[in-house]
Amino acid sequence: MTLRQILIEAVKIEETDINDKTKYPSRVSAETIQSVRDFEEARKDMFAFIEDNDEVFNTFMELVLRYNTAHTTAKAGIKTIRTDKRMKVGPFVRSAKPEKVVWDSATIPDWILKDRNVIKDLDSKYLDGLMEAGMVSEDVVKHCRKIIHTTPRVTGPKPVVIDP
Repeated sequence: MTLRQILIEAVKIEETDINDKTKYPSRVSAETIQSVRDFEEARKDMFAFIEDNDEVFNTFMELVLRYNTAHTTAKAGIKTIRTDKRMKVGPFVRSAKPEKVVWDSATIPDWILKDRNVIKDLDSKYLDGLMEAGMVSEDVVKHCRKIIHTTPRVTGPKPVVIDP
């Protein structure tokens, strides 16, 4: 597979007409539309340059693939070494095995669990399951429930990444 084929697959995008304003909500700013135009232009320039220098890029891609394969194999091998301690093997550093403290809520006294600083987040899925099973009435907890909005994800073409 040539570098161009790999890059096309990696950053495959649906061809769009960014100038067609009927396809975008009015909330999309002119700056955002311009940044997408700049991206599309940079992408076209990158592919044109790769086509003009195909032989060099194919050789380079073979070297990158060899490097990445060796990197993945070495990293996997280091993960299998049996030790809890931090260690260094060549340029790779493996951290000590992390420790995590867990508490058994059934054995913690009620007066501690009532402190708002001890428990800040509830297991929403578990509580929803209790309501669905009829073990907790929705009327009892509906005033405790709120919906929050988190940061939306942006998906699209992937950046071209070449590990150093």
